Amino acid sequence: MKTVIFAITLLTATGALANSYVCTHGGMERSITVVYHEPGQAVPCEVQYTKQGESQTLWRADNEGGYCEAQASAFAEKQAGWGWECQQASAEPQAPIEPAEGADGQ
Repeated sequence: MKTVIFAITLLTATGALANSYVCTHGGMERSITVVYHEPGQAVPCEVQYTKQGESQTLWRADNEGGYCEAQASAFAEKQAGWGWECQQASAEPQAPIEPAEGADGQ
């Protein structure tokens, strides 16, 4: 139980910036952002994907802490597999997300 509470606290403390990704490719930019609906709470949340100035919600969670963060990270990795360079948005520069081994980009 302590591990679950710690994980939720850690996710909540990192805030939306730690769970946002900016992906670029050929002069284009896309963003993947975890949006928290209640300040200081890991849920409810949603993952928003923005491309060409239009946003859409890809996933939502009402009860499962960490779900939105995991989905956002996995989607950023998938984008990297398609040739996009994705970086996690934060106060400090992060290394680009590399595609998973065997990702064919299709």
